[in-house]
Amino acid sequence: MSGELFVETIAKDAYCCAQQGKRKTLQRRDLDNAIEAVDEFAFLEGTLD
Repeated sequence: MSGELFVETIAKDAYCCAQQGKRKTLQRRDLDNAIEAVDEFAFLEGTLD
């Protein structure tokens, strides 16, 4: 259950980044931007490199 909540939360934040770029499709850079923007995701910084 907590894993599903984590995925839902990061996906929503990444989708917001995609919308700012006027896109509907998530890209890796959207996940990177979400990780950088949200303090709770700080432990993920550098994991997608």
